[in-house]
Amino acid sequence: LFRSETDEQRVACFDLWRNDPALRDNTLIVLASDNGPEPGAGSPGPFRGHKGNLYEGGIREPLIVRWPGHAKAGGVCNVPVIGTDFMPTILDMVGIPVPKQYPGDGVSFTSVLKNPQAEPKQLEDRPIYWHFPQYSNHGAQSPGGAIRYGDYKLIEYFENYKVQLFNLKDDPGEQNDLSATEPAKVKELTDMLHAWRKSVNANMPTPNPNYDPSLHDQWQNWVRPQKK
Repeated sequence: LFRSETDEQRVACFDLWRNDPALRDNTLIVLASDNGPEPGAGSPGPFRGHKGNLYEGGIREPLIVRWPGHAKAGGVCNVPVIGTDFMPTILDMVGIPVPKQYPGDGVSFTSVLKNPQAEPKQLEDRPIYWHFPQYSNHGAQSPGGAIRYGDYKLIEYFENYKVQLFNLKDDPGEQNDLSATEPAKVKELTDMLHAWRKSVNANMPTPNPNYDPSLHDQWQNWVRPQKK
């Protein structure tokens, strides 16, 4: 199982796997990332944002799975999955039941590996959540959380609890904030996001009594230098 960038060390591992039929036909390979590219180190393509953001450029990454004898070679699927899905998926692949005491919220996605055109209800009809309650050295976006449900995605910022709402089907680049024009959808997704945070006892940021705005400005200039 490889889960990182294919740097020189991992290329050697792939060469070993490719040249050994016993390994090649009996090895599960998963290529994924935990975030989008860093600013200046890659391109998010048509998506907004980068590593450290809750925009699609920061949280949407390609996922490649090779599962000999099971996954359809060359298949492409647009059903979104998330990191918490890996554990139940891999257990499903090897025929081990998910432990009863497992409290996670992941879902196996083996069905779409076998048939990329499948639309399993348990994957299609569920919300996906993100929680990022701290500042990042990869950008100056406020700590926040997000929910994707159907075509819609809502981002909530913890500094002021303002939100942004996007329709990812119509606006994958997240350029058109719908929060002012679709208040019912904002309330629906905000309520779901808050209920989920409560259900998992998510840690939330607290005010810093020693906050110094001048130091904050210095930090912002460090992570995002001003153009001259």
